[in-house]
This record gives sequence, structure tokens and C-alpha cells, in this order.
Amino acid sequence: MLELLEKLKEIVGVERVFTDEESLSRASASWHPLWLKTRPTRFEIVVRPESAEQARAILGRGWSVAPVGGGSGTSEPPSAQIGLDLSDLSQVALNETDLSVTAGAGIILEKLEEDLARHGYTLGQAIGSARLASIGGCIATRAVGLFAGRYGGFAEITRSVEEDSGVILSATLAIRPAPEVRAWAVFGYKADGDALDALRLIWRSDARPALGRAEGGRLILCFEGDETVQTGHYQLAHAICQQLGLTPRSESEGDDWLVEQSRDTLWSRNAEADTWADRVNLRVGWSEAKETLAEVRKVLSAPNIEAQIELLAPTPHGLTLAAGFVAQTSERGWRERRDSLDEISSEARRLRHEAP
Repeated sequence: MLELLEKLKEIVGVERVFTDEESLSRASASWHPLWLKTRPTRFEIVVRPESAEQARAILGRGWSVAPVGGGSGTSEPPSAQIGLDLSDLSQVALNETDLSVTAGAGIILEKLEEDLARHGYTLGQAIGSARLASIGGCIATRAVGLFAGRYGGFAEITRSVEEDSGVILSATLAIRPAPEVRAWAVFGYKADGDALDALRLIWRSDARPALGRAEGGRLILCFEGDETVQTGHYQLAHAICQQLGLTPRSESEGDDWLVEQSRDTLWSRNAEADTWADRVNLRVGWSEAKETLAEVRKVLSAPNIEAQIELLAPTPHGLTLAAGFVAQTSERGWRERRDSLDEISSEARRLRHEAP
């Protein structure tokens, strides 16, 4: 251990190597329910390189190393002897000719969007954890922003990645001019099937909203871009919803909903005793969407469970069922519920891959 510490200090400097409890705990942070409950330390040492070259010098030695991002990941995080804190890899280089930006893996998404906005551009990757999530983490987890209908997710906007030993150090991402307009359309619905039909028909038409989301009897659509073009798309989507019997609601609900997305209403519930909050995202094709949603609701129908199910990220071929839940139960009860949702997700993947 002492020998390893000395070698790390030679690479990055004494002031960039940490073994104190606070640094180890902060680097281990995660939104995974088990971590939020027990807060285990995942590393023996945390190192914060100031350049990609220093990071490569650490990664190239065969040591046990895992990257440290913003701490908002929801999957069970890996453990290693060394936590590689990439927060100082935060350089930004804008290329307006190619409509791209090259950014260090450690820069926080919200900060990068603010930098781009000053020049009139956007990644279009608004996510609820934008104030915490690092660009490297977003790429590694294939994060999908709220406005994926217009911009795609991180998998679609990533042009190239600089990495070493599987750890992302920087990336070049596609950007777009900031939209001229943003218009909301909000509708009420009585049955899940109505919301699914509306999203399916809208995404198979020429009306492709930047955002489509349904939960708790409310369908939210958002249109961005050129004012003339988006007006036509808005009217087409509006006609489809009304034809299906959905009820128009105030457009201001869209702005209110967007503000709420930056607030943690699910994961923070893990701070309560004997309470487990979690979410499983199931990607499904349209043909099995209604049946899969019914199975998910059945799994989450117990009296001690508060279900928070959303329909999101629609495409012409399918959408994501975000099965969130808060359960008053034991760790075993949480794992059983999680395993049941994972089984449904696996079956949905099988059906999607076998579809003609």
C-alpha cells in the first residue's frame, strides 16, 4: 500500500492523492439503493489527475482502477483499489464549423450546457441529474435526455471517444443551434392504452416532438426548433390526441413539469427506514408494450408499494417503460421485486430481437 501511494504521488503529485475517509466516501457515491442505504467505501485510494496524460500513466500499469464520475449512477457501482477521480478533466473546445464540442470526461453536463448556451448551441441532453452527471458517465451509461425525440441520446451524439483501458477520458459530441421556439402540448387520458396509442401514432406520423412522456393520466409533448415547422408538427400531434379522445390541458403544465425533473422525488426515499426506492427501465416494441405494461403494474401492485411508472423515449418502433417504485419492505423484498422487473425486461428484449 505504501509503495503504491508513493508511485501515485510521483505521477500526479502529493496534493492529488487522497486516503481520508471523507474523500473515499465522496468518491464512492451512487444513487443505487444499496449504496444509499449502507454507504460502503469502494476504494482504498482516490487519485485526481489534472490531465489525460496523468490518467493514462495510472491506467497503463495494470493496477485495480475504477473511474469516479458525478455519483448519480443508478447501477451498482464497481469497486477497486484506486478510484480515478476525473473531475479535473474538464476542458472544452468548441468547433462551430463541424458543429461539435470536444469535452473532458469530468465536466458536469449542466456546466457544459451553460458553456454552449453562451455561444447559442446545445447538446439537447437535459437529464434530471444534469447538475451531478459527468460527460464520461453519461456516455458510458448511454444516457438519454428528456428531448431525445429531437436530439437522440448520448449514443447518437457521440462522434468519437478518447479512452484508455475502458475508461473514457474525453469525447467529441455533436451540437445543434439552440432552438428558436419551445411549445408544450399537454393532454389528460383515462387508460394506459390511450397514452400508448397516442405516442405510437404521433411517432409514426410526421409530427416528431422533441419530447413525449406519459404518467399518471397526463401526456406531455414538447416541440422545439424552427417556429414555422414546429407549428405544423404541433397541430398534427394535437389532432391525433383529440381523435383518440384525450383531453387538452394547460400548456403551462409542461414548463412546471420540466422544473420538477431536476428534483429528486424517488431516490431520496431510500433515506427512510425500511423503504427501498428503485427504477428499472424496460425497452419494449409497440406490439408488446400494452402486455408488458400490464405485467409491470401487476408486479408493483402490492399494498406496500408505491408505483411511479412512466412512458418515455418513444420512437417509431417502441418506447421505454420506466418502472419506478417505493416499497416498504426489507432488502430481500426489494431484491425480489427488482428481479421480477429484470425478468420482464429480459423477456421484452427477447421479443424485440425476434420480431420480424
